[in-house]
Amino acid sequence: MRLHWWDEAFPAAGLPIEEMSFSRQVSMELSFSRQASGDASKERAPAAVVRVERALSGELLAEVALQVSSPVASLRAAAAEAAGVGPLQVELLHCSTPLAESAFQGLTHGSVVQALLRPAGALVLTASVDGTAKLWRISDGACICTFAGHDFQVMAASFSPDGKEIVTASLDGTARIWQVEDTSCLHTLDGQDYQVVSAAFSPDGKQVVTAPLDNTAKIWSSKEGSCQRALMGHRDVVLSAKFSPHGSLVATRSLDGTAKLWCAKTGKCLQTLSCRGGEAKLVVFSPDGTMLLTSGEHHQIAKLWKHAWPEASGDVYQPCGALLGHVSEVTAGNFSSDGWLAVTASADCTARIWHTCTENDRCMHTLHGHTAEVKCAIFSPDASVVATASCDSTARLWSVEDGSCLHCLAHSAEVSCAALSPDGESLLTASADSSARLWRVEDGELLQCLEGHDGAVTSAIFSP
Repeated sequence: MRLHWWDEAFPAAGLPIEEMSFSRQVSMELSFSRQASGDASKERAPAAVVRVERALSGELLAEVALQVSSPVASLRAAAAEAAGVGPLQVELLHCSTPLAESAFQGLTHGSVVQALLRPAGALVLTASVDGTAKLWRISDGACICTFAGHDFQVMAASFSPDGKEIVTASLDGTARIWQVEDTSCLHTLDGQDYQVVSAAFSPDGKQVVTAPLDNTAKIWSSKEGSCQRALMGHRDVVLSAKFSPHGSLVATRSLDGTAKLWCAKTGKCLQTLSCRGGEAKLVVFSPDGTMLLTSGEHHQIAKLWKHAWPEASGDVYQPCGALLGHVSEVTAGNFSSDGWLAVTASADCTARIWHTCTENDRCMHTLHGHTAEVKCAIFSPDASVVATASCDSTARLWSVEDGSCLHCLAHSAEVSCAALSPDGESLLTASADSSARLWRVEDGELLQCLEGHDGAVTSAIFSP
């Protein structure tokens, strides 16, 4: 059996172009052999030896032994490892038909299987108040699978870094870790009767941090499903918890008006950041972890913090500037990929783009156009575009260069969040109208409407 995937620069004869726009040119050669045991009346199950070669040079990349009776998931995992991609990026076809997951159906010695490599961001994960999460294929908008098992609303869902697992946070008092390949629940992380509103993997995928609606956050082993440590110190409900980009810190925000930074290894609280309000609305790391952005309820100012070098004061981060200009509370914010820019969203119906590395004239543009609270604001990967989501049932795309509105994208109810694809070409929006929608950034055209949830969609993200 031989598996091929093609580079678009070297299309294989006889295959349509849309099946050949992939990043590597490698061939996989599978040969099945029977091995006799000492007892002639007994034979081992046929084994497949997977030989992975570069198609042009013939360079050997890997050899993997598989059992013929293994599910296609095992073959996909081997192909993904050999190609250096995640399993979600591999689709196996036989006679132009996707292979069934249960077994090597229809395959015999000498069969040819095509391994199609999807780019990063080819799938979408959504969560909903209907108690489920769903995985969608963006090429045709099809729902691939549903993760069902929670007894109440799912507030968030996210991928592990390698895309093999997802974690969901639910108001049923649990977070769950699921295997993507077969949608099985690997672990249930018990919130001890407190509603879990936030759950996220560490950058290395070995841990999960959750925020149940009590005064703690918890760090769990993603492999064992066991609680490793509780982060105790807040005086009111913890609303979210996330790892720093390098995984050494955990940031939490709480109704007690503070954000806290914790050592992920020991669980020790390293620093408390005052957000001057009844609720810490925002705490977000820059992509390299050297800066933080915070804000508080009923507070019109967002605050910038910079990593202390060295930590002479004992603090991990020190204040380095205030972003002044909003006339109502700051609700959300993010950094550009290089950390040189920040964007904030506000209940004053605007978003603002800021310089992070200047002392004066930090505000570049005020983005006017929304007619209700702006709930989300993010940069494109190249920082040329900002996307916003609002309670006015729209999302908008804005030029970073001049602050102009490029496109207004409409749902029929509040838009709770937005995400941009890894290549920056597509925008994903989630709405209380029970749908997620995929839009082309260049012209604002609606590409896919992902419908299937029975309630508001609370989060939507692209696959890694």
